[in-house]
Amino acid sequence: MVSRWQRGAATTTESLYTHRHAVTATGWMLLLIAQPMAIRTRRPELHRTLGGASYGVVPAVPVSMVLLARQVVRFARAGWWKP
Repeated sequence: MVSRWQRGAATTTESLYTHRHAVTATGWMLLLIAQPMAIRTRRPELHRTLGGASYGVVPAVPVSMVLLARQVVRFARAGWWKP
């Protein structure tokens, strides 16, 4: 079995979109864990700071999802990506 990396189908663009989505989604999940922990440990200022950070992270997740899906469709149409 030959992987996509060996066939040369994986490009820098695909890697960039995949990594961007992984970073934003992981950041969002970490915020979902850290915010309640800040309240539980009685650190409301940290909770508010993390809440402010979520205004940037949360919108980035669906944007990264759409960009990644667009790239996968583009590669599938070109015949470079087969699920």
